[in-house]
Amino acid sequence: MSSTIVRCTPSDSEHVTGVVRRAFQDNPVTGWLGATMTDDVDRDRLFHEYFRVFVDHALQRGQVEATADGHGVALWLLPDDEGPAEYEERMAAITGEYYPRFEALDSRMHAAHPEDRVHHLAFLAVEPGVQSRGHGTDLLLHHHATLDEQGVPGYLEASAPRNRALYERMGYTLTGATIDLPDGPSMWPMMKPPA
Repeated sequence: MSSTIVRCTPSDSEHVTGVVRRAFQDNPVTGWLGATMTDDVDRDRLFHEYFRVFVDHALQRGQVEATADGHGVALWLLPDDEGPAEYEERMAAITGEYYPRFEALDSRMHAAHPEDRVHHLAFLAVEPGVQSRGHGTDLLLHHHATLDEQGVPGYLEASAPRNRALYERMGYTLTGATIDLPDGPSMWPMMKPPA
């Protein structure tokens, strides 16, 4: 498969957020974040708002790319990005009593983030019904051309063994120790140098 890749705009926010939420609903890290949530409706609302913070930030300050059919999206944060405004306060308001787990994730990811100037792949998301059909590969290949042109590495945190395998096939290697969540899953910080 070889998809046409398009650049998303702020008008695509709701669609992109929905793709990310659905793609990550069964992810090990999402499961750990929501382990104590009992109401599915509240869980869906919370994660929709949570992912929306990153989507809106990437649409305004980074690059959000999608397959032309809308089934796959990639959120890239650019070098020197300082993250969403008032991030901690917004996360606390969105996550409420569940904030400690979200804060634990953020602090561990921040500690593992390289000091190098990188394009950070915050989320690569494909609709559950069409995964393993090349959408993720096409999105990565498209952005890797930008990395090569600019001479900047790509960085990400793989959040599941299946994702890690994809990234390894695409030229990413581990940057160091895993990101281990308390009594939870591990994530793999990975980097790909420009060609």
